[in-house]
Amino acid sequence: WLMAQRAGFRGNRKVIGRLLREDPGVAAALEAIADPVAERSGGTKRKYVTDRQVVSIEVDAEAQAIDGVATRALGEQGLTLS
Repeated sequence: WLMAQRAGFRGNRKVIGRLLREDPGVAAALEAIADPVAERSGGTKRKYVTDRQVVSIEVDAEAQAIDGVATRALGEQGLTLS
C-alpha cells in the first residue's frame, strides 16, 4: 500500500549551505548589521567564511569589560550578544 507524502517544506541542505557560504545577499545583510555596531562600539569588523559567512566585531577588552561597548551597540540595533 502507498503512504501519502508529507506536505510542507523540505530543506535541501546542500543548497542552503551554499547560500550561507556564497550568497552576496547574506553578506550584505551581515554587513548591514555589523557596520553600525562596529562604528558605534569603536570596534573592528572582520569577515571570514567557515561553513557560512561570518562577520565578527572585535572591541577593546577593557572597554567591553568596563562599559560593555559591544553589548550596548548591539542593543541599540535591537540585538543581543551571543
